Amino acid sequence: MTIQDRILRRKIGAFEVLVALVAFHALTFSFGRALLCSVLAGLFFFAKREFKGEFSLLEAFALFTDSKPKEPKQ
Repeated sequence: MTIQDRILRRKIGAFEVLVALVAFHALTFSFGRALLCSVLAGLFFFAKREFKGEFSLLEAFALFTDSKPKEPKQ
């Protein structure tokens, strides 16, 4: 498996990281960055609801291309 395959198939846990960043930027008075992180966290929240949990980049791309993600070769 190549590094590109690993990146595309790895599950993303970005929602929790973005929520932590919102709190950090709010505490450091970077309200523009806090707003940007909160918008991104909202997008990832709705994506997690769509996929019923964490998702990979291949699964996200499949939403826009109307195709099923390929299963990894073993």
